[in-house]
Amino acid sequence: MSKNKLKVLVVDDDEMLADIIRSSFESFGCEASVVHNGLQALEFISNNEVTFILSDIQMPQMDGIAMLKEINKRGIKIPVFIMSGFSQYSAEEIKSHNGVGLLKKPFTRDQLKEIVEVYSRLLKGVA
Repeated sequence: MSKNKLKVLVVDDDEMLADIIRSSFESFGCEASVVHNGLQALEFISNNEVTFILSDIQMPQMDGIAMLKEINKRGIKIPVFIMSGFSQYSAEEIKSHNGVGLLKKPFTRDQLKEIVEVYSRLLKGVA
């Protein structure tokens, strides 16, 4: 595996959507993993290197906002994008919890690719 390969964690309880997103990230040259709630995400990032997280908000056991707050509380420095189709949170509120931004569903494959391109430039120190 390349040292500069992006390692993405997709967090969504909709297994079909999570697999589609994972496949998209993999087609962009990323290494992508899927978990289905915030608790699983916290466990995953404790044991694995992750470049950034793309997480749904509404999930069982631990939602995306609670996960984001716990990441901050633990001092973990992984950028988190929140995605949602029906969010009561604005992009500004997401950012106030140290989230990178809000990706509204439905989103396009091009929007996912744009995220990958931004983080690829950051890894290369070009941003």
